[in-house]
Amino acid sequence: MLNPLSAAKQKMAIPKTTRMTAAIGNNTWKREATVCRTKRCPYSPFLHEVVKRAPELVCRGDHLRTLHRLHNHVFIQLKISLSFRPKGLLCWNSVTPDPACIVRLRLGSGGSCMASDKITLWGRGSGRTMRAHWMLREFGLEYDIKPIQSRTGETQTAEYTAINPKQKIPLLQHGNFVLTESPAIITYLAETFNPPHGFYVPRDQQCRAKLNEWCFFAAMELDAHTIYIIRRHQGLPEIYGEAPQAVASAKEYYKKQVNAVSSQVADAGTYLFGAEFSIADIMLTTCLDAGRRYEIELPEALVAYLNRVEKRPAYRQAFELNYHGLRKLKPIRR
Repeated sequence: MLNPLSAAKQKMAIPKTTRMTAAIGNNTWKREATVCRTKRCPYSPFLHEVVKRAPELVCRGDHLRTLHRLHNHVFIQLKISLSFRPKGLLCWNSVTPDPACIVRLRLGSGGSCMASDKITLWGRGSGRTMRAHWMLREFGLEYDIKPIQSRTGETQTAEYTAINPKQKIPLLQHGNFVLTESPAIITYLAETFNPPHGFYVPRDQQCRAKLNEWCFFAAMELDAHTIYIIRRHQGLPEIYGEAPQAVASAKEYYKKQVNAVSSQVADAGTYLFGAEFSIADIMLTTCLDAGRRYEIELPEALVAYLNRVEKRPAYRQAFELNYHGLRKLKPIRR
C-alpha cells in the first residue's frame, strides 16, 4: 500500500481543469473538475456519483503496486484520504484494512502520460501464443495483432529482432512497455487491468503463491520438461531429429505429473480455484490440450475439466484467432 503524501510537499504542476473519465464495465461517466493543491479531494462529487451508479466495482487493492506506475491513470480506493503522487498520478489510500474496491479514472489533460495505451500482441499458431490471446479475450481488451509464426522466418526479421532479440513469440507491447514469455504476459494483464466478474486475482501473498504454484507447475513440469521435447522430436523430427527414447520418457513423465494432480483438479470445483477462473487455468489447459494432441491418455477428471474450460466463449474466440487455418475447433462437449 502506498504511503500518503502531502499535497503541499509534492509541488506538482496540475492543470486547473482536468477532464475525468471513469470507465467501469460498459459504462462511462465524464466530468470536468477544478483541481487545486488542497487536502480536500477535488474528485469527491464525481466519485460519489460513480460509486452510486456502480457499487459492484471489483478492482482489487493489491493491483496498486503495479497500476500506480501507469502515469496516465488515476487509481482511487473507497474510504479515501488524499495523497498526490509524482508525474500527475493521484492515489487515494484506504483508511481501512480491507482494500475491497478501487475506481480507476483517466486523466484527460495534464500530468505525465505514457506515450500510448495501445496493446499489440505478436504471434499466433502455438499453445504459448494461445495463452496471450485467450487472456486478452477474457478481459475484453482491444488489441492489435501481428500474426507472425514460428519457423516461418517472420520472427527473424530485422523489425522483430529489434523488439525481441530472442526471436520468440508471443510478445506483448503495452504502450512503450515490452514483455515476452507467455506466463509473464498473462500475469501482467491480470495484475494491470480490472478483472472481469468471476476472474480470480488473489489479494494476499499466500493465495498468490498458490496461484503461482499451479502456473509454474504447468510451465515447467508439463510444458518445458515434457511437451517441448515431444514437440521437437515427434512433431518436428525433420528439423530437430528423431529421438524415440527421449519422447517415450517425456510422455511417461507427463503422465506421472498429470496423474499426480488429477485428484486436486477434481476436488477444486469447476476450475482450479473453485467457481472463479484464473491464469492458472489458462496455463494448465494449454498444457493438457498439448498432451491430448500427442495422444497421451489423460485421467477422467482432467478430461472433464478440459470439457468445462473449453466451453468458455473467450477460449473459443481465442482458439479461432490463434489457430485459424491451422487447427479446427472441436464442438462443445455436452
